[in-house]
Amino acid sequence: MNILIIKPSSLGDIIHTFPAVRILKRHFPSAKITWIVFERFRQLVELCDDADEILVLRRENWLSPSGLRDLYRFFLNLRRCPFDYVFDFQGLLRSGICALLSRSENKVGFAHARECATLFYSRKVNVPESASHAIDRNIYLINSTLDSSYQYITPQFRSSSSVFQQASDLLRDHNLSGAEYLVAVAPAARWPSKMWPGFFL
Repeated sequence: MNILIIKPSSLGDIIHTFPAVRILKRHFPSAKITWIVFERFRQLVELCDDADEILVLRRENWLSPSGLRDLYRFFLNLRRCPFDYVFDFQGLLRSGICALLSRSENKVGFAHARECATLFYSRKVNVPESASHAIDRNIYLINSTLDSSYQYITPQFRSSSSVFQQASDLLRDHNLSGAEYLVAVAPAARWPSKMWPGFFL
């Protein structure tokens, strides 16, 4: 069983996809899961215990000779083996094209996907309004496809000595190494639609 996950960006959106991928691994324990991601988020996906292979999609300098070579190698790797399922959690033109170019008859995406991405799906899933959170929508996409009723499952992460070291260095650099409790708050985001209400008022 080979499964392709298309979610190249962004940081929060990728994290919201982890529970759905955990469900896929629970449903298909022996499946090989390949994840398409942008280079800048590769390390994040590498921490996902359910991602067996990563295909890096480089979006910079596509029209340059080196960029075209990278893109060509990417599509060769994409078509290297047929996928039993392709799940496009991104829902944009570029992710839809990746789904199209994969060797799969089961290309699944959201019916509300943008930029005409739905043209490339063999299955378009209408998510009910009650699934308001991205995690719930992603899980619904899986359940609808597999005819299952999974609830949220906590993602599993790989341990990484380099990541632990980076965290330790960060705490030390900010004089927080001896803190008993740590609380992190991230109220800002790249887009106003993802901001906390009234953040800039």
